[in-house]
Amino acid sequence: MKSVILDQGWKDNIFEYTYYVSDPVNGWIEDDGVATDEERYLGGYHTRLFELNNGDVVGSAHHDDPFPHEADEFETAEDVVAEFFDGNVNNWWVLYDHRELDNEVGTPNLEPWNDGEATCIYKVGS
Repeated sequence: MKSVILDQGWKDNIFEYTYYVSDPVNGWIEDDGVATDEERYLGGYHTRLFELNNGDVVGSAHHDDPFPHEADEFETAEDVVAEFFDGNVNNWWVLYDHRELDNEVGTPNLEPWNDGEATCIYKVGS
């Protein structure tokens, strides 16, 4: 998955705070971030990737505001990353807002900051 994102011109070895997810076999796994720019001083898109012991990759796509970087939205970033895979139906299946995570964040009557639904990207044949 990471190589598909990097093929779109995103950068590896970026400035980011380190985040972790818990894996039942490997314990705490450090994120492997990619972004539209290494530093994103003026803001930009950023995705944290975590490869789990079963080979699944969990990602957190978001847009960062200008330095010192805080996520200021998730929904557009989720779609930006999903579209990298959506045009290649022979290799990937993209199901937008496929899983309900029940963790919505937002302001009533405005577009949600996070709608609580995860887009799932599957490698064809896996």
